[in-house]
Amino acid sequence: MEGKIDLIVTKSVSRFARNTMDSLTTVRKLKDKGIEIYFEKENIWTLDAKGELLITIMSSLAQEENRSISENVTWGHRKRFADGKVCVFPRNENE
Repeated sequence: MEGKIDLIVTKSVSRFARNTMDSLTTVRKLKDKGIEIYFEKENIWTLDAKGELLITIMSSLAQEENRSISENVTWGHRKRFADGKVCVFPRNENE
C-alpha cells in the first residue's frame, strides 16, 4: 500500500469507524504513511492542522448519536414486547 495510495475519500466521519478511538488510531496510522483522508460531509482534511481536532469532536458526536439510537431502538423493542405487540417481519420468498 505504501506509495500507491495518497488520498482516501469517505462520505462522513460517522461512516469511517465504529468509535472515536478506532477513528483516531486509523487516521494516525494513515497519516504516518503520508495518506490523507478527506471527509466529504464535514469538509475535513486529515493533514490540515486542525483536522485531527475536528475528527475527534465529530467522531465523539457520531459515537454518542449511535449509542443513543441503539438505546432508543432497544427501548422500543422492549416496550412493544411488553405491550404484546411483537413485530415479526414476513420472510421475502424471493430472497
